[in-house]
Amino acid sequence: MAAKLQVRLTFQGGEELKKALADLGVDGQKKLNGLANAADTASTAFKGLADAFGAVVKGVAVAGGAIAAAGAAIFAIAKSSAEAADEAGKAAQKIGVNAQAYQELAFAAKLADVEQESLQTGLKILNKNIVEAAGGNKELADAFAQVGIKLQQSRALTLLERFQLKAGELKDVPKTLITADQALLKLADVFAKAPDGPQKTAAALQFLGKSGADLIPLLNSGSQEIAKLGTEANRLGVVFSQDAIAKSEEFNDTLTILEAAITGVKNAVGQVFIPELTTLAKLLTEFVVKNRDAIVEWVQKGWLFLKQVVLDVIALFQGRDTDVVNKWILDVRDGLQKTLEVATAVGNALFTILRALGLIAKTKEEMQADLATARSALPVRNDGVLARFATGGHIRGPGTGTSDSILARVSNGEFVMRAEAVKNWGLSFMSALNAGMVPAFAEGGAVGGRPVNLNFNGQSFPLSAGEGVVAGLTREARRKSLRSPGKAPSWKTRG
Repeated sequence: MAAKLQVRLTFQGGEELKKALADLGVDGQKKLNGLANAADTASTAFKGLADAFGAVVKGVAVAGGAIAAAGAAIFAIAKSSAEAADEAGKAAQKIGVNAQAYQELAFAAKLADVEQESLQTGLKILNKNIVEAAGGNKELADAFAQVGIKLQQSRALTLLERFQLKAGELKDVPKTLITADQALLKLADVFAKAPDGPQKTAAALQFLGKSGADLIPLLNSGSQEIAKLGTEANRLGVVFSQDAIAKSEEFNDTLTILEAAITGVKNAVGQVFIPELTTLAKLLTEFVVKNRDAIVEWVQKGWLFLKQVVLDVIALFQGRDTDVVNKWILDVRDGLQKTLEVATAVGNALFTILRALGLIAKTKEEMQADLATARSALPVRNDGVLARFATGGHIRGPGTGTSDSILARVSNGEFVMRAEAVKNWGLSFMSALNAGMVPAFAEGGAVGGRPVNLNFNGQSFPLSAGEGVVAGLTREARRKSLRSPGKAPSWKTRG
């Protein structure tokens, strides 16, 4: 039994590291951002070369992928065709009918919206009833006789049987039972002439079992129509020949054998490694048991080292170089800064050369200014995400109500209102209009809005208005009350 080890590790200094991360503060973040911006500037100078090399690699990958995809597609088509043919052949064998006849009936059944399972079940029951009727089941024999179906059919004689018949040695002409597909076509002629109703359903259930009712739409077509559909199925190429079925069955069997062979190889390879892996697992278990304390100590030292590295990095970005314990971190910082300085210089040189050649018309400062201007013209939400107005809404941004300072993307059929109109009618009205909530007053009634009572010359007039109108009336009333030496008109709202 393998030994079960339980090891508990306690990391010392966790709270100290947490406090140091919290004390990193804004200054450290600014230095991190400065380092990231320097790296971004250096990487931009080499972006063109990387893109060109990436395009070549991508082209090779696309070509290889196309070849692999084509091979996979060819195999998938062959596998799908083989499975369809093999399935049709095996279904015909289970039912006991000719494969071609079954496929033609299956095509006709599909056009009549009859499930393949119902067709297969019905043909199986029909075959069973034919055998039982021919074997002495009088009730079934009489049922077949009533619909004009003869169970026994003469077959073609062999050359030997012909001589025997001529010589009087063969008294009875050999006969064979009618097949299920042949009987189904004869039933179809009977059903096509009979009216729909309980008797037809009962007959279908008697001959075809519980799936008989499902096959009535197919039987109502009649044998001639079913035969036409069978001819059409052959014309369309959806009927597999016996040879195609045999080859498909062989293909699927070969794949199954191949899969079994691969599984056998995997099993054999696994057996090769099992003894060695078992020995290795035992040795590893023994090592872990003997060195448990050493492993725990190593993990503890590793944690302390990692914690100190994090504290050193924090001190580095806070400008406390003297507090850095691992001095190699300072060397890495200095080397990285030199690398970024060289990369920035190379990038600036390339930019100068491209501008001198006329490939870039503006200076770097001018391009940065244009980018800043373009960004300021975009409607941006408080979280920095570009705002969208597919469902309408109030727009905020730089400029005035007529300066057209904000870039906009609008959709076909939309209508843009002037800022003055929005101010006049109020945001509440415009929002309701955008939502399609403008009320109708075919029968009269108060107009939707905030109720307000207008008191004038001792009379009260109940009105309704938008929030903007009510606010304007309130301000006007207060302004007049301050000017008038007499009794001021009263404005009050309710709700």
